[in-house]
Amino acid sequence: MTTAIAVPVWRTALVPAVLGVISLAALVWLAWPLTADADLRAAYAQLEHAPVPVEVVGFVGASDPRVQLFANGYALSIRAATLGDITISGQQGGSTAADNSLTWQTGEMTYALRTSADPQLVQARVVALDEARLQLGGSRWDTPVLYLFYLPALVAFAMWATWALLLKPPAR
Repeated sequence: MTTAIAVPVWRTALVPAVLGVISLAALVWLAWPLTADADLRAAYAQLEHAPVPVEVVGFVGASDPRVQLFANGYALSIRAATLGDITISGQQGGSTAADNSLTWQTGEMTYALRTSADPQLVQARVVALDEARLQLGGSRWDTPVLYLFYLPALVAFAMWATWALLLKPPAR
């Protein structure tokens, strides 16, 4: 004859709760945004001194930036992990076009884009310098709000829904 040992519900819920907290901490650690490349930030700071409105390629993990400032324009060369080598230049009036570059005009500005990837794909990522700087880090409140408010709210809702489903008596 065997006897059943009664285990309190809080003890059976303790292990999943601890594992959930550990999983959440690991998720936050893995997803916390890394600081942007210092060289890219320095290149953007140099481009602020350009005599013309600057457009750059945003939303890419850029590295190895090289900036050239001219009397009537600029050139920025970067290497993107997914798109290869990219050079974007802007010049007031005139043309900055090379043989195999994509060019467009905005007002009196002429921009040229040279890349080893599909130029149309890269041009879709062209943004103003101010916007590109925001993309490097976003708002300093984005990540804390996401992980300290929205994610716990989602976890609490999921736990409530699971608890409600487990305790709900089956319909007859």
